[in-house]
Amino acid sequence: MSAKEILKVNHLKTYFTTRRGLVKAVDDVGFHISAGEIVGLVGESGSGKSITCLSILGLVPQPAGRIVGGEIFFQGEDLLKKTENEMRRIRGSKITIILQDPLTSLNPVFSIGNQVAEPFKYHTEVRGRKNVIERVVNVLTCVGIPSPKSRLKDFPHQFSGGMRQRVVAGMSIACQPQLLIADEPTTALDVTIQAQFLRLIKTLQKEQNLAVIFISHDLGIVAEICDRVLVMYAGRIIESGDVFRIFENPAHPYTEGLMKSVPLLGSKVDTLFSINGQPPDLRHLPQGCRFSPRCTKAMEVCHREYPPKTLLASGGFVNCWLWDEHYHD
Repeated sequence: MSAKEILKVNHLKTYFTTRRGLVKAVDDVGFHISAGEIVGLVGESGSGKSITCLSILGLVPQPAGRIVGGEIFFQGEDLLKKTENEMRRIRGSKITIILQDPLTSLNPVFSIGNQVAEPFKYHTEVRGRKNVIERVVNVLTCVGIPSPKSRLKDFPHQFSGGMRQRVVAGMSIACQPQLLIADEPTTALDVTIQAQFLRLIKTLQKEQNLAVIFISHDLGIVAEICDRVLVMYAGRIIESGDVFRIFENPAHPYTEGLMKSVPLLGSKVDTLFSINGQPPDLRHLPQGCRFSPRCTKAMEVCHREYPPKTLLASGGFVNCWLWDEHYHD
């Protein structure tokens, strides 16, 4: 693990046991993230993005879900070897998460002030009502809540969706974490509030040298905010690279399909592009490349063997037989 790397995931496998079979939600995933870097995690619903992040936090739903293999190194220590008490001290202080819906992330029966104060009470040595309130006001000011001192006794339903998301962001950065996981945090926001929230994330990243994993279906947001992109499909990362390279010259046919699915501003088309077929059933994965049943460029080898990782000259990698020297035209 290099000095700049804050998180390194190796061969992570998270499976779910169901009545209908074993679901391989995350299957041999590996990546890294450096301090001050924003990495986008993209892919269709059910590709394993959220479960990957819940695995990092040690919050995989049990008893059905379990991490069956791999390593998750955070600041040089394997989180999978930590006890639950040790993970509680890490969650909320060193690693935090912003969930998709701010209304369900906040407790409706507790005031905003009480909820933002919790990280200070559990993860810092700040004591005394006056000192805690001062910290809470500072955090709410940092995330752009107007007149924060007068809003401390308000409840979540008295805030707009954008304001609630700012409160959740404030709770996430209260203890100055090293890693922030944002799981589709802009889904419930309108376009104007969305832009403000993204500026907030960028500001926090620069001021605190914060590493961010940004999960999103919105490729426009990923292009705007991320430094690198990881593309997930059927429980595996199939392509990684610099955000500009991914968007301008995607290497994997699936990534190319995702990019084509985004309509260009000002263009007029009769039918929007869509990728044929559906993602595979994670209980019965196809042999070979998991995208091969939907791929228009699939070769015979694609249906037989999973493609090896190919390092790209432009940086990053791709798992695709089209880039293997024996099969690439």
